[in-house]
Amino acid sequence: MKILIDINFLPRITLISRMRSKKASVSPPIRAFRVIRGCFPSAIIIAALALAGAGCSTPPNVVRTDPEIERNVAVARGAYAAGSAEKAASYYQKALQRARVMDAPAEIARNAYNLAACLAALRSYDAAQACLDEARREFKRAGIPCRELPLLEAKIARAQGRSQEAASLARAELKNTKEPNDAIRTQWHLLLAELLCDQDQAANAEAELAAIGPKQLKASGTDARAETALTRARIQMLKRNPQEAALQYDIAAEYWQAAGRYGDMVNALDQAGHAYEDAGNSPSAADRYYRAARSLCESGQLARAHDVATQALPLAVASHQPELQKQVERLKVEIDRQQQKASATDKK
Repeated sequence: MKILIDINFLPRITLISRMRSKKASVSPPIRAFRVIRGCFPSAIIIAALALAGAGCSTPPNVVRTDPEIERNVAVARGAYAAGSAEKAASYYQKALQRARVMDAPAEIARNAYNLAACLAALRSYDAAQACLDEARREFKRAGIPCRELPLLEAKIARAQGRSQEAASLARAELKNTKEPNDAIRTQWHLLLAELLCDQDQAANAEAELAAIGPKQLKASGTDARAETALTRARIQMLKRNPQEAALQYDIAAEYWQAAGRYGDMVNALDQAGHAYEDAGNSPSAADRYYRAARSLCESGQLARAHDVATQALPLAVASHQPELQKQVERLKVEIDRQQQKASATDKK
């Protein structure tokens, strides 16, 4: 039985990095689930935002941040990129608590938003909305616009089955977005395409993606290109073209790898494996499953690594790839060894 994680239905979210002064604005995401280390954030369940300040005549007044907050944010960012939303949430919670102690609106806002993104990825939607409510108020108090906030709310609405609400919000926001190459505009088109896929409307979803021009997609950054590839893959699966879908999943995996979003890379490799398997391409399916399982093993996600490696082995055997078969068998032995070691440690 296949084990398929439907990451298409989980909100892909933009995390937010450090804020500048009150006059700064939040710019479009550079990566769908990463957070840049500069002064401005973003990511989409989680990209990072780049500062839209290039071309300013005077240097911006950068707000000094608290070392304790930044330590927790750094750990959270790394955990999120590795695919551990739960660990990321715990550290964003610590950063948010510190920001509340300081009564620092910009820090409360960004950490409440990022915590909401993690909670949404964990399907804790009510808790995520509570964090967004706090973030909205603090963004307003700090004088910082955050265009990612309604996008995350729309994604939560979709995940909760409130598709009409999500679509209405998306269309309203698109009307308010004047710049054709705006990265947030790309995200809204992607959301509408995903909503159409939810309704099995592959042709309409494809038309929605066509509204994203090449220049606009390039300007939207690596994360948006990865997400676009995922949506294209989903459309091809709806059209019963698994081989074409697999190629798009491969493209998404490459973009996530380039972005340092290894958890998302693994999901894309796993989905590529399923698509290649559906297409009867056992050699490619075995390869993608093996690579996903290896990454999962080294990141400590042993149970899922075991499941994915188990899927890879019979395909490697069936496709007469003795070298790959040997690598998968060794990987399974290593996974079993680590699981036994972890079990023995828990019993102590």
